[in-house]
Amino acid sequence: MPYDTAIIRKLIGDSFTSDEFEVFCQDYFNEVYKNFTTGERQIKRITSLIAYADKDDQFDYLLQKLKEVNPYQYKNYESKLNTQRSSEVTSKSNENKPAQSLDISNIEHEELKESIKSNGKILIDYTAMSRPNRKLAEFFIRSFRNIFSRFHKKYIEQLKRDYSRMSLSELNMIELYLEQVYVEPLLGYYNYWQKSVNSVNDINFTDGQTVWSYLRELKKQETTALVIVGPAGCGKTSILNNIIITFASKKQFKHKLPSRIPIPLLLGKYAKTIAEKNISLGELAQMHFSDIESYNDLNPPSNWFPRCLQRGKCLILLDELDEVNPEYRKKVVCWLEHQIRNYNKCQFQDS
Repeated sequence: MPYDTAIIRKLIGDSFTSDEFEVFCQDYFNEVYKNFTTGERQIKRITSLIAYADKDDQFDYLLQKLKEVNPYQYKNYESKLNTQRSSEVTSKSNENKPAQSLDISNIEHEELKESIKSNGKILIDYTAMSRPNRKLAEFFIRSFRNIFSRFHKKYIEQLKRDYSRMSLSELNMIELYLEQVYVEPLLGYYNYWQKSVNSVNDINFTDGQTVWSYLRELKKQETTALVIVGPAGCGKTSILNNIIITFASKKQFKHKLPSRIPIPLLLGKYAKTIAEKNISLGELAQMHFSDIESYNDLNPPSNWFPRCLQRGKCLILLDELDEVNPEYRKKVVCWLEHQIRNYNKCQFQDS
């Protein structure tokens, strides 16, 4: 099935930095990666990948991997990628498209908009729709997707502002960027279910690795949660902040990790809310980032965080677990275990 290579070239160029693209090819197109030379221009490398995909009929696989590692950039190009393919089957499109559970051809405009707002998506029976109604439905759906895409960019920029700097005013020092002063610590590891540990001193740090190694292990073993423990002041929060900035800046590729939306929350701040209310993680995140006092200009769309969590593309970073009031600690731990089960496609990191 033919594709517009010019659009694919733009998609790849907008999805990766030069380092990220190199890692992407090493992971998924090693034959192309082996032919890269030092100092080679990015556009030439992209052209080599497209030529390889064209020669070996790998465009479907290439697009699948692009969608997996950078789904948000992929969405920006998805309609363009589908235009050429859909034009070839226009006469058969309505016959082949299965009828789904909702026929919107007779729905009033306001009802259609409310349905899109409340559900985040809409099921359409295209075979029962006239051309004007179909265009109207597609217009609203595109508009809705654009709103969500714009907020995602706005949210990521907010994370960068909040977590990229370290305030050292108490030491009468200037404010520094985290990446300027951050030193990657080595972490010891033990499996909670296989080994009983009474204190941090019982953990073997001889084979300590960076947090990125353990996050890769989570991915390999399809495990969902990693807990960082240590005494106050040992750098647990700095580790979390560095992870947030790395994912927000799309630099996780250099650690061979897929793209995820980082969602940081303070358990100490919300312990009472968690203990006293039947609230889900999605609702808690929505409430946190809708707080006008803390995020005056953010204004997340309704159910944005619950939807992201349900899709399983998030990395939840929970801090202050050790600062939870003892009165609420047991309930908070039970709540956390429940959320990990509910959102088992996401990854959790607690400290």
